[in-house]
Amino acid sequence: MTQPLSNFLKPVVLKTAEGFCYFEYEEIILFEASGKHSYVFTTINQQRINVLHNLGFIEKKYSDSGLFRCHKKYIINLKHINKFFIKTKRILMKNNITIPVSEKCISSFSSNSV
Repeated sequence: MTQPLSNFLKPVVLKTAEGFCYFEYEEIILFEASGKHSYVFTTINQQRINVLHNLGFIEKKYSDSGLFRCHKKYIINLKHINKFFIKTKRILMKNNITIPVSEKCISSFSSNSV
């Protein structure tokens, strides 16, 4: 029996004002840009967590692991998508947050999510 890929992935390590936070990939729902920092939304905590990394850093370091940059302001975890609305180019995440998908990412997103 093979183990899920997530069992082989190292945790996501992100710097915060208090220190470092460690997340499993399944816990991460999405990242939202906020200037030079970002917020991470997780399944563990209902509140967003401010991390001291921009989306470019997060995308470069972790995008090979099921995280997808769907917009200049958002990186989503493909496992936490509830619905994709083609007409409005929006994604409804499992935590009920609606995320826009940029025009240039539509075709890439469609091929990644199938």
